[in-house]
This record gives sequence, C-alpha cells and structure tokens, in this order.
Amino acid sequence: MAASPKDDLHSRLVVWLKITLPLIALAILATLFLFSNRIGGEGELPYAKVDVEELARQQRITAPEFLGTTMDGAAISLRARSARPAQGTEQAAMDQLAANYFGQDGTSVELRAEEGRMTPDGETVMLDKGVEMTTSAGYRLTAQDLTALTTRTEVSTANPVTAEAPFGTIEAGAMTLSPDPVRPETYVLVFNKGVRMLYQPGP
Repeated sequence: MAASPKDDLHSRLVVWLKITLPLIALAILATLFLFSNRIGGEGELPYAKVDVEELARQQRITAPEFLGTTMDGAAISLRARSARPAQGTEQAAMDQLAANYFGQDGTSVELRAEEGRMTPDGETVMLDKGVEMTTSAGYRLTAQDLTALTTRTEVSTANPVTAEAPFGTIEAGAMTLSPDPVRPETYVLVFNKGVRMLYQPGP
C-alpha cells in the first residue's frame, strides 16, 4: 500500500525535528557558557574575608556602658566602643573610651582616650593614647595617661600634663583632680612637679 502525501509530509517533519532540535539545544548551552565566562571583574559579588577561627577565639563586648555614683555623691558614666580581656592580665582593655563625672555642685568633668584598661574590681580606669580632660570650669588638659577612680571623684597623672585654662596655659609634671578636703561637695584641680604658667590677661 502506497503512503499518502500527508503521511509522507509527517515523516519528513519528524526526521527534520530530530536533527534540528538537538542542534538548537546545543546552541543554547553554548550561549550560556559563553556569557558565564564573561561575567566577572566589576560584576562579581563582593564578599568579606573573615577569619572565622580568629573571631571565635576573641571575647569582645560591643558598646559597654557603666553607670554609678561615687562615695562623694557624683554621678559617673563610662562608655567605650568595645571591651575585651587584656592580654596577659585580668584587666579589661577598651578602645574609644569616654568617662564623665557630674558633681553635686554642678561641676562636670569629661575624659576621653583612644585606649584604656579597667581593673578586675572595676574601681580603677587607666586611660592611654590621645588622652584629654575637659572641665566645666573651662580647663582643657592633654596628657600621656590618666588614672580615674570609679569609687570617688579622682583623676590623676604622674606624667607631664598641659592645660589650657581661662587665664592662660599651664605645664606641670603631675596633676590631680579630687574633692576639696574642706568642702567635699566641690573639687580642686592641683598641678605640681615643676609647674609653669603663662598668664594671658583678658581684654
């Protein structure tokens, strides 16, 4: 029995599709591989290079804050960007440290330093690097280091200090800020060890 023209057309169409469809699929795959090789450079997704093991070993507190009251009645606040155990000691090491005292007489003292350490009992704070102290009386001091107590209002250094005062500048080998023995509700700033003062009278 002879095949009809319709059957002949169908057979040729099937044969043609068997040849062309695989070729189309190959062309699509080749195109995908071609574009995937071109992706890169500025188009790559950013990723962070993080040492996971190092992060696991570190013990760090972010933005710690300490609030309290000294024995002489001053409010004290202590803040830092981060705190961690100091290597080889039981102290806490802090960076970007800021401390404030607010006295009952309205006096305020602000301390700032790039680095600092606190004793395990939390009663003493040592400030290092870029140390500054500003008082509400108009004094601005810079020093190599400062030691501040949290149990009472006392800030001191046994190293050279420079101060800008309302009446001029002061250079000294040491400094202490503490309650006045006669009037404990007020505070006195004492410079000693080779004090030099440059007086600049106002207008």
